[in-house]
Amino acid sequence: MMLAILSSCLYGWFAVFRMDLDYSTNLEYLNALSMNYKEYYYFSQEDISFYNTLEFWVELIFLVVMLMNSITEYKNIQKNIYVRDIKLIIKRYIKEDLWGELIPLLPLGFLHFTGSHYLYYIKAYRLRFAFKILDVKKLFV
Repeated sequence: MMLAILSSCLYGWFAVFRMDLDYSTNLEYLNALSMNYKEYYYFSQEDISFYNTLEFWVELIFLVVMLMNSITEYKNIQKNIYVRDIKLIIKRYIKEDLWGELIPLLPLGFLHFTGSHYLYYIKAYRLRFAFKILDVKKLFV
């Protein structure tokens, strides 16, 4: 849950400031900086490598979480039982949670076009899982 909140903040920051994603090469990015953009948009090659590595590890953790969620038992509220049949678990997961977890896992950092850094807002969709867990009404019932 904390990772969902922190990564959403990180990807929001990427969406605003990672102008390097709009260019297919670092050389194009540096040329554009020297002509048009102000100094505070500059990211060195080390910065870009660090951000890409950080994104890789965060996405890997979310991939593991997604795979675990696809095989975790759930409680059938109508029958008040825990469902442990893997076929039913996977069927429910595909129906309810798969797309919500799969879409933010798309490797958006590999897309390079003008405005592509705004695609990182899609990854902030993970906040819905944090809000689902932090539902105060469910905590006190």
